Amino acid sequence: MSERSAKYLFLITIIILILVSLGQHLYATQWGIGLFGSDSFRYVASARNLVDGNGLYFPTNNKRLAPLTTFPPLLPGLLASFDFAGLDILISARYFYAILYGLSGLLFVLTIYKATHSFAFASYGGLLFISSPNLIKVYSVIMTEGPFILLTLTGFLLFNQYLQNHRYLFIVLLGLVLGATVLGRYIGVANVLTILVALLLLTKGTSRKLRDMVTIGFLGIFPIALWTLRNYLLVEKINNRLIGYHPPVLKNYLAIFYGFFTWFLPEKYILGYEKAFVFLGLFFGIAALLFFVLYINRKYGSPRHIPIRILRLPPLIILFGLYIFIYIAVLLIAKTFFEPNIGFEDRIITPILLSILFLFTTLLYYLWNSRLPLIKVIVVLILIYVPVFSYARSSATLRDYHQDGIGLARREMRTSQALKTLSELARTNIVYNNNLYASYFYAGQVGYHLKHFSLEHDDKDKSVFAIYSPSAEDTFIHKYDDQLELIISDPVVSIYRFKSGP
Repeated sequence: MSERSAKYLFLITIIILILVSLGQHLYATQWGIGLFGSDSFRYVASARNLVDGNGLYFPTNNKRLAPLTTFPPLLPGLLASFDFAGLDILISARYFYAILYGLSGLLFVLTIYKATHSFAFASYGGLLFISSPNLIKVYSVIMTEGPFILLTLTGFLLFNQYLQNHRYLFIVLLGLVLGATVLGRYIGVANVLTILVALLLLTKGTSRKLRDMVTIGFLGIFPIALWTLRNYLLVEKINNRLIGYHPPVLKNYLAIFYGFFTWFLPEKYILGYEKAFVFLGLFFGIAALLFFVLYINRKYGSPRHIPIRILRLPPLIILFGLYIFIYIAVLLIAKTFFEPNIGFEDRIITPILLSILFLFTTLLYYLWNSRLPLIKVIVVLILIYVPVFSYARSSATLRDYHQDGIGLARREMRTSQALKTLSELARTNIVYNNNLYASYFYAGQVGYHLKHFSLEHDDKDKSVFAIYSPSAEDTFIHKYDDQLELIISDPVVSIYRFKSGP
């Protein structure tokens, strides 16, 4: 096949991958973009309050607003842009995340092509991207991970472009992207540190290196420093974090390995055996390192050539390799000293897994170019197995999301007659409830928590009570006995009003 034909085939493949990713996303979110409790609530509510002229604040009840400090401002700002344009945030967000998903897949394909110059393996990397259930999840909900991944890939490609032509414009653009990345997620500091270390290792000229590092440091950190100062002035805490010493426990470390291995192996073979897989991973890692050292020693006569050979690898490979270790380090530091509640679930470690996916694909490319027939056979088997396994998992995820919805955007909530009744009642009544987030999205007001209701309130005759769990319903009904009248009930919520007469 001629190079021109290969380029056309590559272009067609990219178009197909983008269309498939868009189709997958819209299929998964037929009940609306996913809403995950307090996080999605704060992003959406802060965006709406920004448009209303109240700044980045979210309601804690109908009369009180709290400043957004726990989360950075980029995502609420993006969502607010839809409202400013007269569009519904939740409807627009669904298509926005679909576009993010397609663009991120495209950038991932480009990163692999830049590292390998192989149309085939770049296309294969795109296939792995859109077949990953983890990535389907993070792009199907209103959370920060989707924009974060897009900005990360954009930043790495800009850095790679800068190394090719050394134009200062790319450093400025990279700094702006890094600044936006940190404003998207605080852990974006890991992106800034990765680029700074890469500049130190991969560029020459002391004065130019110092100029570039200062530019990156300033543009990458100054915006979030201003945001942190704003937060401290409002709540007298650094981004509303609990500073102290709360180190990770064993299950946190195991979660990272669990997340990695479930990208390539069925969960039933890993769940409960995480420790064994940790040792297995370390064994293969050490074995690969020893093989590399022996190979360099045999070919060049001394292991001193190892750093030189590593630095001669394509810059994107070095960048993604550095990123894994720096991201994990920043994550552990954040949990240890700033945020004890950080979990290491899939969405948190997805940037690590994406980096591993990139290195995995480029490794297959180099192994494929090996002269050993046995290696080629093994590569072919892996090339077939991984996407088949990924699609087996992702098809189940897509089917579940399509049928049942995601988080607070579940089918049963979208079709609940009780929630529709609650929305009508909320226009002229005050809502007391035990799920402020559900009431915000479905009743149009956050209302007040059930525990704040009192018979002494003057508004008790204009109050309705939305109870989302049977246990809370039993407790509340028992407390007020025959003073409540059931309006409507379904599997989602039971709605009561206070009796106005005997």
